[in-house]
Parts: sequence; C-alpha cells; structure tokens
Amino acid sequence: MKTVNFYIDGFNFYFGLRSKGWKKYYWLDIVKFCESFLKEDQQLGTVFYFTAVQKDIGKKDRQDLLFSANKLNPKFKLVFGKFLAKKIKIEGGYHKTFEEKQTDVNIAVEMIRNVIFKKADVSILVSADSDLIPPLHLINSSC
Repeated sequence: MKTVNFYIDGFNFYFGLRSKGWKKYYWLDIVKFCESFLKEDQQLGTVFYFTAVQKDIGKKDRQDLLFSANKLNPKFKLVFGKFLAKKIKIEGGYHKTFEEKQTDVNIAVEMIRNVIFKKADVSILVSADSDLIPPLHLINSSC
C-alpha cells in the first residue's frame, strides 16, 4: 500500500474556489476531498494545509470555522506562515495591505522533509504557484 500526502496552498485553494464562484465548498471536509482522489493501492498519510492567520476579524472568524471542523481529523495538519503589512501607492496616497509570507517555503520544506524521511510514497501538491516547481524537480530527481 502506498502512502500519499497532500500539500495544499491554502490561499491558492481558497481564491481558486472564490474565482469560480464555488463558495459552497468553503466548508469542505478537506481530508475526505483528498481521499476521493486515491487509487485502490493508496492510503492517505497526511493532508498539510498551508496558510496564514487573517488580520481582518471577520475573515479570521470564517477561517477559524473551516479550521476547527477540519482539525478534528488527525490526518489534517495546519502549517502557518504569516502576514506582513505593506503599503502600496494608490492615486494620491498610500493604502495599507497585507502580504502572505513563508507559505511557499513551508510547502517546499515539508515536501522535501517527507521524501527524505520516507513519510510518503506519493506527494500531491494543490497549488497554481510556479514558485513550487524547483522543489518538485528536486523531489522527482531524487526518487
């Protein structure tokens, strides 16, 4: 039986659902969703969900609801980065916004760690971020 780990770029995943108008899936059982992709000779190891805690209270409360439901499953593991404040110049002034940091590095480190320590036979990355191509090449070349 092959063990499969999933690595989900949480913001990428969330905004992908949002852009498609699939808000009803915000409350998805993420472990069950990942298990639906497994083949007969595979078993789920861990679903790693990478994100950062929201700064906006309303967004944070909604995020907490999603996490609290999914954290009940021991196969679900949250890995947090952080938000950094930054100012962007907009006509006539500046606007404060936040930028997510550490997610890509956290994903790459966790995938490589699990390959090195043989914590999975198969790694599935859920992201549209091309910054994660180099660690995928490294993993593929080492297998």
